Amino acid sequence: MEKTISINWADLHLIFLIIVCALIPTSSANQVYLGSYCPNTTTFAFHSQYHTNLKTLLASLSSNAADNPDGFYSRSIGDGTNDTVYGLFLCRGDLDISSCSDCVDTATSELLWKYCPNSAVAITWYDGCMVRYSKEEFFGNLEVAPALYSSRGISITGYDVNMTEFMETFGKLMRNVSSQAALGGSEKKLGMMSYSSDLVTLYALGQCTPTLSKYDCYKCLSHASDIVHIRLSTEATVWLPSCNVRYEIDLCDYARSGPPPVSHFLAAHLT
Repeated sequence: MEKTISINWADLHLIFLIIVCALIPTSSANQVYLGSYCPNTTTFAFHSQYHTNLKTLLASLSSNAADNPDGFYSRSIGDGTNDTVYGLFLCRGDLDISSCSDCVDTATSELLWKYCPNSAVAITWYDGCMVRYSKEEFFGNLEVAPALYSSRGISITGYDVNMTEFMETFGKLMRNVSSQAALGGSEKKLGMMSYSSDLVTLYALGQCTPTLSKYDCYKCLSHASDIVHIRLSTEATVWLPSCNVRYEIDLCDYARSGPPPVSHFLAAHLT
């Protein structure tokens, strides 16, 4: 039996986000490459049946992104033998169809020739989407590794902020976003919320592959949120194979306590 997940809507006076301008970069920014996972322990031979099936799968993912309102699609190509390949794409939940399609098209066209040329198992992440495939079926499985962490902006510690109070507020926001996403249906599991005070505005997004159960979705997003808490900057995204979280912090009214820290980008944590 799945565990029941409830949302305390009174917490933080959270508001649903039907705001896309707060989280959506430009279309070209959504196609920024972040990292790939290509284990060399499982490879395929060029011009093999698996290679042919894989190229067919990637073409199918790209074409299905062109008019997909859910930003998610999964498919297998093959007859169930060792040559069968399973794959999917998941676009970040705040993207429109055109931006999603552009991102998936870029990802599927670059994955084989540029990043994972003969890997039978691969995941590639862009700012706006994830594309992955495998020789084993993984649909509906909870997977939290490898993890990719991408940050922009500066460290939150560069501002005069009550960190104890801020982290409590930030943690409640992420938990409520995770709960909202987990309660989504089989077509989309997405949560977007914001919290505003006189001096700070937080925007957060949490999303799972729709094939996850409610409990596994919440568990995945909790894991991703833990990664965010360790390295808290003013804007960051964490991509896992089964989910992703994204947030932005507007602290423009705070006075910095000193020179701003250097912006950092950590391409990937692969485990």
